[in-house]
Amino acid sequence: MQQKILSSFFLLLLTFASELFAQQAYEDEPDMTPVAAPSKVRIEINKKYFEVCEAELGSFPQETLHCPDAVLIPTERTLDGGKVIKLGDDLPESTPRFRNSETGQLKLNADTQLFDDITSCDKPTGIFRDMRNAGCVPGNRVKHLTNQIKGGQTVDWVYICRKNSNFSKQRDHYNELGLIGYNRHTGKTCYFAGQPTQTLKVNGKWKVIEKNDEGAPVETIKTEVDVALIPGEKIPAPGFSKFDEKMVVHWSVPTFGGCTRCHSNGPFIRYPFNEPVCLVAGSSANCLRSFSSNEACGKYLEQTYARGDRIKYQCRVLKPRRQPGMLYSVISPFDGDGTLNKFLLAMSEADKKDKYYEDLMQYPWEKPRRLVSPEAKACAQCHALGNGVYATFVNSLFSVHSLKDEKFHPAVGENWRARLFLSNVSETQRSDSAHDKKIKSEGILPIRISAKSIKEENELREKLSLGHYQTALQKINDCDRQPGNCQWDDHWTMERVKKEPFKYLQEHCSYCHTPEMAKPVLMTEADFKHPDLVDKIIGRMHEPTNPMPPSGQLPGSVLNVLSDYLRKANN
Repeated sequence: MQQKILSSFFLLLLTFASELFAQQAYEDEPDMTPVAAPSKVRIEINKKYFEVCEAELGSFPQETLHCPDAVLIPTERTLDGGKVIKLGDDLPESTPRFRNSETGQLKLNADTQLFDDITSCDKPTGIFRDMRNAGCVPGNRVKHLTNQIKGGQTVDWVYICRKNSNFSKQRDHYNELGLIGYNRHTGKTCYFAGQPTQTLKVNGKWKVIEKNDEGAPVETIKTEVDVALIPGEKIPAPGFSKFDEKMVVHWSVPTFGGCTRCHSNGPFIRYPFNEPVCLVAGSSANCLRSFSSNEACGKYLEQTYARGDRIKYQCRVLKPRRQPGMLYSVISPFDGDGTLNKFLLAMSEADKKDKYYEDLMQYPWEKPRRLVSPEAKACAQCHALGNGVYATFVNSLFSVHSLKDEKFHPAVGENWRARLFLSNVSETQRSDSAHDKKIKSEGILPIRISAKSIKEENELREKLSLGHYQTALQKINDCDRQPGNCQWDDHWTMERVKKEPFKYLQEHCSYCHTPEMAKPVLMTEADFKHPDLVDKIIGRMHEPTNPMPPSGQLPGSVLNVLSDYLRKANN
C-alpha cells in the first residue's frame, strides 16, 4: 500500500458530525437537462483507449448494453429471527452527498461508533452518493458475459447498473454504469466509465458542516443539487473496429483517479454482501430468479419444485470467481510504457488545455499492489488484499469477533467510509461475519498435531488455526492504519511468471507445505525440483476437482508455464 492512500479518507474530524435533515421538493415535471456533447479531444482520447483495449480483449460480445437484461441484486433486510423484508418505494427520500463535507452530513452514535439514521440492508452496493440510504436503493443490476479471442483466450465482461439515489422515479434511470473487461490468459484489464446523458436538478434543504478558510467547522445550508442520470436501455458498447463518436457520449476512460483505488486487489470485487445468487437451469448462465443468498435460493428451490425436478437446477453466483494466482495488468493512461500514455503525452499543447484532458491527467491512477506481509499470509493465501481502499470494508469482511456480545464495534479512529458501510449493512449480517463461520468449518489449517485422541487433535488444530487467523487479521488492520509498515508487491503478470516461476510457486504453495504443516515440504527450489515430486505437483496443479492449491486451480496459462519450468528443472 502506498503510504498516502488511506490518509485521504480522513477528510473531516468525526467530532464535527451533526444531524442531517432534508425535505426534497420535486416538481411535477422534473427539471432535466441533457449533458453537453463530448469535445474533440475527449473523442480522440477515448477512440485510442478503445483501440488499445480491443487489441487485448477483443470486442464486447454484444452491440449494446441493456440494464434490464442484467441480474437484479435483491435489496432486502434480514431481521432478528430470520424474517426477510424487501425494501422498496417506502424508503426515505435520498440526501445528496456533498463532496468533502461527508462527515458533517452524518450523525455519529458514540456508543456504537456507527452512524444513526442510515438505511440498512443485507447487500449494500458500497457506493455512497446518498447519505441517507447509502447503498440500499433498490434496482441495482449486474451482468456477466464472456467471449473467446485469439488463441482461444477467454475474456470476462461484467457491467453493473447502479441506482445511487431515489431522486429519479423512473425505473430505467441509473446513476452509475461501469464495465470491466478482463483477459484470463494475460490479466489485461480495462475499465470503462458509463457517462450520464442527463442531469436532474433537485431542490431541497440540507445541512452540512464545512470548514472555513481558517479550518474551523461552519454550518452551511445547501438548497439544490444536480443528479447525474443514465438511461439504461440499449447503450452502445464501447469499441474500436466499429467506432462511432456516439460511443463517447456514453463511455469514457475513468477520470479523477480511475478505478484502481477500489479495484487494487484485482479486476472484480467480490464479498459476501454484494453478489446476487441465481437460480439457473443446468449449466446455463441465464438467471431465472435472483436471491440474496444461497440459503434463500435453496429454500425457494425446495418449496417450488418436486424432489425429482430439483436436480435440473442450481443456485450459483454468476459473477466471475476469483482464482488463486490471478494475473492482473491494468491498461492505464499513466503506464509510462503503455501506448495510451505515449499518445496522451504526444498531444498538442492546445489539446492538453481541454478540460477533459485536464480532468483525466490531474489525478493519476494508483498502481494496484497486494499485501504480502508474512503475518497476513493466513488470509492473503486465498484473498488478494489490495493497496487501495480494500480496508474500507476490512472489518466486516475479515473480522473474528472477540467481544463478549459477538458484535462488531468499529475502533474510535475508523475512517468514515468503513463506518458508513457497516451502518448500511443489516445489523443481523453485520454481527455475523461470514468469514467467522468459514474459518471454523472450512478454514482449518493442516497443522501437525500430537494428541491423545482425535477429539483433542481436532480441538487443538482448530485453536491453533484460529490463532493464525487472528494474527493475520490484526496485521491487516495494522496495515490499514500504517501501510508503510507492511510489505506490498506488484500483481503477477504473464511476463513476471515466466521470469519468476519459482517465486510464484513459493507464494502459492509454501505457506502450508512447511515442516509444521502439510507434507511434502515445498519451500526451496530443491524441494520443488525433487524427482519424486515433479509429476505429482504438476498432476495436482492440473486436477480440477482437488487442485493444488486447495483454494482453487491456478490460471490455465500459468499452469503451462509452471509445468514447463518444473520439467526442465528436473532434466
